[in-house]
Amino acid sequence: MMEKFTEVYPEQGLLLLVVDELLDYLHTRKDQELILDLIFLREVGEVCKDLRFRFIAGVQEAIFDSPRFAFVADSVRRVKDRFEQVLIARNDIKFVVAQRLLKKNPEQQVKIRAYLMPFAKYYGNLK
Repeated sequence: MMEKFTEVYPEQGLLLLVVDELLDYLHTRKDQELILDLIFLREVGEVCKDLRFRFIAGVQEAIFDSPRFAFVADSVRRVKDRFEQVLIARNDIKFVVAQRLLKKNPEQQVKIRAYLMPFAKYYGNLK
């Protein structure tokens, strides 16, 4: 897909796949399924270095250090070798959401309030 896109738009494009709660999903997998999933993740990591494709997964703990996956430590290590771990503290997320995603200037606040006020009657604590 990216190859075809690049033919038409050679200087543009990046395919980004974001998966949230990957660890929860992996915890539900049986042993053989887990091994196959880890092989797939290793391949995803491998293609990311050559393509304009990026994979981001959100997990609640350090997946590569989880005792749940000790029996597949070799597969986990191979996956880890192909991915960059970025640990994010809760206060970092709060800051980004508050200051980058949700921060509004006074004009934007007026527009948002005008839009939402008709719905206030459905929520007891909105004013």
